[in-house]
Amino acid sequence: MTWPALVRAEVKFSTASSVALSERELAPLEPPDVTGIVAVLLANPDIARGEWFLVRQQDIKRRDVERASITADKLRSYAQQPDSLVPMRRHVDVHWRRFLSAFLSDLQKGQDHLKALLERNHKASRIATLLPTDDVLDLEHRENLAVLSEDPKKMGKAVQLLLAYVIAHAGYRSVSVNPTGVPDFELSAFGED
Repeated sequence: MTWPALVRAEVKFSTASSVALSERELAPLEPPDVTGIVAVLLANPDIARGEWFLVRQQDIKRRDVERASITADKLRSYAQQPDSLVPMRRHVDVHWRRFLSAFLSDLQKGQDHLKALLERNHKASRIATLLPTDDVLDLEHRENLAVLSEDPKKMGKAVQLLLAYVIAHAGYRSVSVNPTGVPDFELSAFGED
């Protein structure tokens, strides 16, 4: 499978067992010219292991949006579909823990600091040199998620930014982050130098 040429994402971070989505958030993710994804990180150890759920916008059912929330079980079922996002899901599964471990202290310094660091190193193709080479153990990952969960509202935008660069690390050269509106980020220029 090939990677999508243009990705737009709506990102949700929550310590609850579900997330809310609105039509306003989903509209900019509408195909055909874009691969729209909804990315959800549930940092609730009773519900999920701190993994991302990546779901194609077109797979989210209207009734889920009308109910005002989508549960972890529903997200998990959507994210297990054999669709065009499989390579992206695998990439995020492999790299998320390493990115969070590498950039947690920078994330805590604020979104502006993290954005400047990620932009500079992504542009220079140096992100890989900043990541840990050893696997991040479950205990360490849970501790990192606990730090995020202390203030999910404050950490939400920084988590969105970090996910954008996790996915961009697969080969997207252009990363555009929208700090106040929808979509939360856009990726393009896959594999271009």
